[in-house]
Amino acid sequence: MFLLYAFLLNFLTGVSFAQTWTPVGAEGFSESEAFSQSIAFIGETPYVAYMDRANDDKATVMKFNGEAWEIVGSAGFTPGKARSLCFAISSNTPYVAFSDEANGRKASVMKFDGAGWVFVGGAGFTENIANVVSLATDGGTLWLAFQDAAHDSKITVLKYGGEGWTVVGSPGFSTGFMTNVIDLAVDNGTPYVAYRDDGASYRASVMKYNSESSVWEVLGEQGFSASTHDAYQCLAVYNGTPYLATRGSDAKATLYKFDESNWTPLGTDGLSTGTTFYTTVKFNQTGVPHIAFSDDGDSGKAVLMKYTETGWEKVGEAASKSSADYTSLAFSGSGIPYLAYRDHWRLRRTTVMKFASATNAEFIADEKELLIWPNPGNGKFNLKLPGIGGNQFQVQVFDSSGKIIYAQSINSGQTKQLDLSDNQNGMYWIKATSGEKILTRAFQINR
Repeated sequence: MFLLYAFLLNFLTGVSFAQTWTPVGAEGFSESEAFSQSIAFIGETPYVAYMDRANDDKATVMKFNGEAWEIVGSAGFTPGKARSLCFAISSNTPYVAFSDEANGRKASVMKFDGAGWVFVGGAGFTENIANVVSLATDGGTLWLAFQDAAHDSKITVLKYGGEGWTVVGSPGFSTGFMTNVIDLAVDNGTPYVAYRDDGASYRASVMKYNSESSVWEVLGEQGFSASTHDAYQCLAVYNGTPYLATRGSDAKATLYKFDESNWTPLGTDGLSTGTTFYTTVKFNQTGVPHIAFSDDGDSGKAVLMKYTETGWEKVGEAASKSSADYTSLAFSGSGIPYLAYRDHWRLRRTTVMKFASATNAEFIADEKELLIWPNPGNGKFNLKLPGIGGNQFQVQVFDSSGKIIYAQSINSGQTKQLDLSDNQNGMYWIKATSGEKILTRAFQINR
């Protein structure tokens, strides 16, 4: 990790930054009031899914085309109301999961096939009502956790193997019933679920599937959080270690880390100024944990914090002008944080903000100048360099330790195919130098 920080510092030496939250396209761009906002990326392109009041609370997905937000497929594409809407992108394919009002409130999953939205495994495929759902992807495989009315409203997890949905372990395995807050994460084929545990005073519990014994196991103490668990996209697993963003002491935002047998706060317990809602946790491409939330102590505004060597620090000022619900965090292919939320300043419509950086000419991260795609990719990438009067760029690719794995001179304005498929999954950096002009970009190999 030290080598990675040193490598990044070499890139950033002498660079002055001016950073602020700026809107991506128009603020409040959804047609009307919206709920359950969730953001994800294909490379540098942000996609947002939401429950669309203008279309009878059906699901709508939009993407930003560089100038404006445009609808993906058609607005309100689900057959009925899409409650507990979840959104994920896998292998450049957008997926939504939801409690399907048109199919007896059973769970449905749909994907965009390039022409329209189609069901994955049939509409309403669960045995009974699934009022709360959570969708995750891992290596192209779909996983779904849901509140299972057929099993005392406890949690069941299903996996889609291409031919149909199958139960992972036993159905209804969770410790408490009526688990109305559920979040699923999958790491290298191992699923984890976090939930509000009615069997432990409504505090947070996390369970992990043991594939050897085919049993779901509680990680650490049942109901370990210091306060009632109320979060949004709260669970992340990084390098095999689970993290949970929830309420700690005094119902303030806290990120818990599981260390072999116990859950302990990462850094400070209670990061917010007041009670938090809609808490989200994500790791950026260099492994830095970020936590976003609506802070009741700051008029309910959307706030983002990151963990550094010196502790937690706020990323700019509050991202929203007024109170924000359903705060959802994601990082672009180049590592820029974006927040999507239900914007009370804009009549509870959808707004997306990004934390923009303006730098001097020595370090330029403008995707219009240096492009690499697809990002993430399977190891084979297209590299597009800007045209600057026929000059050449000296191009180098570095792995996370700072080792050069590729070096070549490439003409400006040229599109070059890079084959890095012999390298392992992970984060990489590309540096292109022409005279005093230095361009860098982060990208990821993820097969």
